[in-house]
Amino acid sequence: PHYGSDELGTTDNVPIVLTQNIKNYISEFKILTDTLNFHDGYIVNFGVLFDVVAHKYAEPTEVKLLCIEKIKEYFKIDNMKFGQPIFVSQLEYELMGIDGVRAVNSGGTAQSGYGWLFNFESSDHPKGIILPANSNNPSVFELKNPNQNIKGVVR
Repeated sequence: PHYGSDELGTTDNVPIVLTQNIKNYISEFKILTDTLNFHDGYIVNFGVLFDVVAHKYAEPTEVKLLCIEKIKEYFKIDNMKFGQPIFVSQLEYELMGIDGVRAVNSGGTAQSGYGWLFNFESSDHPKGIILPANSNNPSVFELKNPNQNIKGVVR
């Protein structure tokens, strides 16, 4: 795992010792008038609600499990970057690629309420794009407890 990620794949703040070591290393190369500030980023925990239509031949329970696994894979913390938005259409595209999924009903989106206050329905967000917090507060989206925070319906 990389720094900021534990063996379960969840994020954590960078240890103070590491931050101090980076500051010491960089200070040897900076100009005297340069100032360096290091800030921990914000972790935005969220959940996913999905609603798909299965083909007649498909077993709904299996389709639901495949959708959950695809969402877990899509939001794996190693795939997420600070400042990276969530593109709802890309997630819908991934779900459409699952054998047995006939359609993805719109309305299934990332939802708050999982330990962080974040306005997922902000009018500042273009339709279908969930933007992280502004650049003054670097943030990363994290699906911390996927087994509890992914819920869906297969029709």
